[in-house]
Amino acid sequence: NTLGQAGVFLGLAVSLIRVDLPLIQLLQVFIYLIIGGSVGFAIANRVSPTELPQTVAAFHSLVGIAASLTAIGEFARIVHYAQDMTTSTAISLFLATWIGGITATGSMIAFGKLNGNISSAPLALKYRDPINITMAATSIGALLLFL
Repeated sequence: NTLGQAGVFLGLAVSLIRVDLPLIQLLQVFIYLIIGGSVGFAIANRVSPTELPQTVAAFHSLVGIAASLTAIGEFARIVHYAQDMTTSTAISLFLATWIGGITATGSMIAFGKLNGNISSAPLALKYRDPINITMAATSIGALLLFL
């Protein structure tokens, strides 16, 4: 754990130094790191080893939400400053939002199943293949509209 924490700290430190943020923004980053680290530490101290899988699933849903919100924020920034959006940027933003949403919802379901809030029996929908094909086609259509 200590080695992993040191690696994360070193990665964050080098990234923040390389970005060359103004002092006020650097201070904001450190304040948010302290708040987030404190909340994470408090939660981690209350989790027993047997509750670790559902805790990982719950935190993983936050990763999906963060990916989606980051992409949405970047899109809003591009629109706000009336910048041109390249095709590769549009595809990246769409996929980050789409995959982040899938990750968030899938992780929430995993948490519910691991925690016993949702039945762990597989859900066998009668028309699941046509539903999945329709959702995939709709997603591709949405991407094409976004471009």
